[in-house]
Amino acid sequence: MINISKTCGSEIETKELALQFASYLIPDTLIYLSGNVGSGKTYFSQSIATYFGFNELKSSSFSRITYHKGNVNIVHCDFFKKIPDEDFISYELEPVLVSPWLLIIEWPYNLDHLNSNMSFHVNIKIQNDDCRFITIKQF
Repeated sequence: MINISKTCGSEIETKELALQFASYLIPDTLIYLSGNVGSGKTYFSQSIATYFGFNELKSSSFSRITYHKGNVNIVHCDFFKKIPDEDFISYELEPVLVSPWLLIIEWPYNLDHLNSNMSFHVNIKIQNDDCRFITIKQF
């Protein structure tokens, strides 16, 4: 079981932690990302995507879901503006989970029924302008 708690004093340290974390991930993994607005959830997501060869991951706040096809298909969701309902999950999210996938969900809500090989909760807390306390727990 992976259980990491780390204070990151810069974006470089945050990216290094995200890349280290990404190296442990296997296909069909679910990552819930939580933290306050501006805590660095999208930056953490971008850093994970970089590990898998994607440099263009952007916040999906406006469309709620973005899909990046590659050796590992990355599905990035941002539910800040609207909580997903059962129809969204059944008709929009689940159909794009083509193995091997990595599903990253910012502003996670009760989505416990999604099947995955591994699941993690990443929480990012703002300590000050440059410093973040990041916990990563496998469940």
